[in-house]
Amino acid sequence: MILGAGAMPTSSAADVDTSSHAGSSVAVSDVEDAAAASNAAASANLRVVQHNTDQDEARWNRVVRLAESGSWDAVTAQEVCSGWVTALRANHPAWTVAFHEQVAKDDCPGGTKGNAAIHPGAGSAFDEAFDVAGEGKNFGIACAVFDKGTHRVHACSTHFTVYDDNAAEVRLRQARRVKEITGDWIGRGHSVVVGGDLNTTPTLAALDPLYKHPEGRSNGRFIEAAQLANNETRRVGADTVAGRKIDYVFFSANHTPLSAGGNLTYEEPDDGKHKILKATTTLH
Repeated sequence: MILGAGAMPTSSAADVDTSSHAGSSVAVSDVEDAAAASNAAASANLRVVQHNTDQDEARWNRVVRLAESGSWDAVTAQEVCSGWVTALRANHPAWTVAFHEQVAKDDCPGGTKGNAAIHPGAGSAFDEAFDVAGEGKNFGIACAVFDKGTHRVHACSTHFTVYDDNAAEVRLRQARRVKEITGDWIGRGHSVVVGGDLNTTPTLAALDPLYKHPEGRSNGRFIEAAQLANNETRRVGADTVAGRKIDYVFFSANHTPLSAGGNLTYEEPDDGKHKILKATTTLH
């Protein structure tokens, strides 16, 4: 079930994929993904929180408390001050906290901000810059790597550009880099989660390298949380900020095919900015 659903964003005809169909039927490739996954590992529930904090420490603390509750396996967050990450690591030395530094910010504790990925337990941290043409900041990805049952999971946080010249083309390059970076892990049979503020709506071409469905122009290896919650191949989702869906939680289809299903709920901060996404599904 999906809660708090809003109207789909309006896009030009060239941006909307009209070949998709909602409903209960599952694509053949999705069935193949499910069969391959079921032969590889036992099923396990996976619970992920995604939030762009807008550099608001109270909202950062809010998602940290969710991690502390023991009810969530991973938190992906953007616009996180490096000083907050330093404090979190000191307060929770047994946790896995990955951080990718994106930009210098004098008004941020620690002097920089970026993307954080948290697993409240043992694991390893990874980060890598996208380093694509046209970027005005050090965009990249941070991942907390941990085991969930018999599955190796990479829970990753990222943030795509909005202010660069030719931003749509830069976002497409960034999405291709996410596909490239995560492709090796998926190829090794690992599960990958990508949460982030991608600064574009679901039907636009910049996300073609991530979405697996609808088949055709989609050429990615991920099922988005709203697709799982609605059991449909269309690129769907409620508004997450300012009347648009630009915040996402993607799960790799090798262990979370569309047939896995899931829940997606939203919490709205008091300031009305980016919603907190809470996504749950099953690894197969």
